[in-house]
Amino acid sequence: MKDMRRDEEPLCTTMMLEYIKTNHRCWFNNYVTGEKSIVSADNAIMRLLQRFSKRRHGFAVQTAQHTKKTAADLETTWVKFAIEFWGKYGSRFTPSTIYNVDETAIYFDTPPKHIWAERGRKGFAKVKYAEKHSARLAAVMTIRADGKKLPILFIVKGKPGGTIEMDELPNYPQGQGHVYYVQENGWMDSRVWEIYAEELLKFQIDSPSVLLADNFDCHVSEEGQKVITREANATVCPLPANSTAASLEEPLRWTNCQITRRGSHVYCVQENGWMDSRVWEIFEELLKYQIDSPSVLLADNFDCHVSEEGQKVITREANATVCPLPANSTAVCQPLDVGVMGPLKKTLRALWLTDFRKGYITASEKRLISIKRTIRAWALIDSGCVVGSFEKAIPRYPVVEV
Repeated sequence: MKDMRRDEEPLCTTMMLEYIKTNHRCWFNNYVTGEKSIVSADNAIMRLLQRFSKRRHGFAVQTAQHTKKTAADLETTWVKFAIEFWGKYGSRFTPSTIYNVDETAIYFDTPPKHIWAERGRKGFAKVKYAEKHSARLAAVMTIRADGKKLPILFIVKGKPGGTIEMDELPNYPQGQGHVYYVQENGWMDSRVWEIYAEELLKFQIDSPSVLLADNFDCHVSEEGQKVITREANATVCPLPANSTAASLEEPLRWTNCQITRRGSHVYCVQENGWMDSRVWEIFEELLKYQIDSPSVLLADNFDCHVSEEGQKVITREANATVCPLPANSTAVCQPLDVGVMGPLKKTLRALWLTDFRKGYITASEKRLISIKRTIRAWALIDSGCVVGSFEKAIPRYPVVEV
């Protein structure tokens, strides 16, 4: 059992039963003697194996995860990146100047994964609410190593200049620094990266900083890094290359950028509701008001984050250095993935239940409810959770279990 999991092979009760039938047939025949049928015998042994796995060996049923790297490779990458990061930035940057940025999908409907249903009734565990790819918006989250959470850049999927931008954005929450942007794909690209630096990041950085980002091209391209340096006084620190991110898209013209600032929030409409290079530029607009010294921004390897142009935007707008994370290793190297996104998504599911109401709800109402829910969930993430995520993802002195 442990050998299979050590080699990252799938392990389930049925496979354990087949192993017994193949390698311990005599024991199996003796055990099933007296059972009513082979089916009842198999069920009895499977229950025995489940108890054996849980009580004797500390195994638990978990959702299978897919990864492009083995656990050993991930650990090697994690240790190497932590040592290189602190060796390069540790003497020049303090926790108050190290940032991590990442995008995540916010679905309009996030029903609980486990519900009460009548036993034995076919189809009675079905629910009509689901996390549909089309029914979502994107949220660009930024945290700082000292525990601070920056305002959110929301990317709403829609047509710039359309009804969403004209009629809905003015009604979105105001006064907390959040940025809203409408983009056709509803995701990050080089233009969104530039907006991120100009409208968000540069207002958060007041000294030279480092921005840890993934290897998405608009993040770590030469132009993307220049934007971050110019706008936010930050240096982009990308993860190693060979990411699975999309290629860099041509930045949209400013005339196609639809952003609305209400108080400290910024809203933008994007056709796909996701980050692209234009939304990244809008995020930079938010970030620059949060940074008052040179800083480091940690980001994943999404193209518009780590492209040359994307890094330039962060440097120009927010005075921050973009530090890309290693490819295919954000699960262990990115602070947001390590300790923040899990609690955030769990909180979103819990808040969905409190917001739930029966009856027809328009898409416009769902967008507004989802944005308000995300802001509430973000506010509930405490600084200790943020600090702990940085300490676990990029420890100054990593310890490897042998």
